[in-house]
Amino acid sequence: MKLKKYGLHIAVGLITGIAMFTTDQMIIRNAVNKERQICKAKITELTKQLDTCEEKLKTKFSEEDVKKLVDWVMKHSSRISRSEAERIVKHVITKSKYPLLMLAIMCKESNFNPKAISKSGAIGLGQILPNKFQLDLLIKNGIIKEKRDLFEIEKNIDATDFILSAKLAKAGGNIIKALEFYFGTHNERYVKDVLKYLGELYILTKI
Repeated sequence: MKLKKYGLHIAVGLITGIAMFTTDQMIIRNAVNKERQICKAKITELTKQLDTCEEKLKTKFSEEDVKKLVDWVMKHSSRISRSEAERIVKHVITKSKYPLLMLAIMCKESNFNPKAISKSGAIGLGQILPNKFQLDLLIKNGIIKEKRDLFEIEKNIDATDFILSAKLAKAGGNIIKALEFYFGTHNERYVKDVLKYLGELYILTKI
């Protein structure tokens, strides 16, 4: 009788515990979903702000801004001269719709080394992977004439900008997704590093 009595209590306890656990799971799941929605909204807003800020800044970099950007590039690279850093900055702010994002990506990709080659064969400032599809696309659109052009500062910047613009379009303007597309896969560390550099550049140019 005692066993049956305790067995009934245990059964009731288990059922109650399962119900509470299920309820807790639902609460946690709802909280996680809500947090995801908040994060998604923040990313969307950041994307809009980036687009607005970059568009305004495209023709509004002062000489002092350029000097600060060149200093920042020099700080993050030991492989280039100041004149090369100036070429990088001036070409990026002249040609790219997203100059600060471009600088942040190139900092992460190559530390601004125009001659950098990765183990996978990616080339230059933006670490452009010269596979047949990508090379054909860049040549077809008049960005480069041949593979070795990717070692040139201006040509590699143009190629990087072309590819980044395509990834942003593919991602619907979402910076996080665009960076993952650019990198080739989901990589939280890569995205965080690029956004960190982007934040530094925003502060530097007093956005």
